[in-house]
Amino acid sequence: ARAEIYTLALPDARPISRAIADACLQRGVIVLGGGPKRNVLSLTPPITITQRQLNYALMVIEETVRADGQVSRPLAAARDGR
Repeated sequence: ARAEIYTLALPDARPISRAIADACLQRGVIVLGGGPKRNVLSLTPPITITQRQLNYALMVIEETVRADGQVSRPLAAARDGR
């Protein structure tokens, strides 16, 4: 079986709050917190994810993390494959 795992380390070392994971889940996106400082978001989308679905997931994550005050620049580069 093939799988993809993506991680996003947040710029400051604050732990990923349960609220971020819960807010993403309410919008249909599952993220997990991890890393030694708990400042890493992990995503494991299905191998068959479409670009549209990936863009939606990244938008949800960006909006949720921004609302929590943990990121200051857009994740558009990730959405655009940069």
